[in-house]
Amino acid sequence: MATGAARESEWHGRAWSARRRSRCAFTLIEMLVVVVLLGVVAGLVVPRMSTNDRRLAQARVREVASLLSVVAQRHTLTNDRLTLSYDRSTAVIELLVLRTIGEDARWARPEWAGDPLVPPVRLEGVELAEALFDGGRADTRSWRLDLNPGQPRPTIELLLRTPREASPQGAWLIELLPYSASPSMTDVGAAGRSASASGLRSVDLDAQGRGDSSW
Repeated sequence: MATGAARESEWHGRAWSARRRSRCAFTLIEMLVVVVLLGVVAGLVVPRMSTNDRRLAQARVREVASLLSVVAQRHTLTNDRLTLSYDRSTAVIELLVLRTIGEDARWARPEWAGDPLVPPVRLEGVELAEALFDGGRADTRSWRLDLNPGQPRPTIELLLRTPREASPQGAWLIELLPYSASPSMTDVGAAGRSASASGLRSVDLDAQGRGDSSW
């Protein structure tokens, strides 16, 4: 009789363990539901991340355009010696002004320094693909453009692109003409990835004395 009770107890224990294992495990339908839900969530999140990346790039492009506007106004309205500089190692474009350091004229020395009222622009989410000054290409690793008072300002063209791994791709051309107070900003789209700033340059026929020419 004891043996029968032991067998019955053992059978109940095995049945209880089997029920516990079946409750802890996922069925095929439950796993499919989880996979579908994860796919839906990914479909909602990834496009939003891509949109945010593009907005970040566009914000940086607008900041560079604003910086060039300040450069144009400072060069036109002041007698300051200015330098527009870029360094790929820091990914920063900034305006430098030649200042005299030291109150005593005997020890005073000129020194380039950033303008506290004109913050530098860090190219986050976008990279400088090309820089042209009067049509001449600058070294995109590092360059300085000196702007002296009383001297004509060159045409400044900057081609900014999203990084290669970004999706969707985007490119913008910022162009500041010699006598313009603000630059033009053109969204050249993903095609700008394989284009050059000179190939995307807008042509002002009036400025070139060709206003009667057809487009």
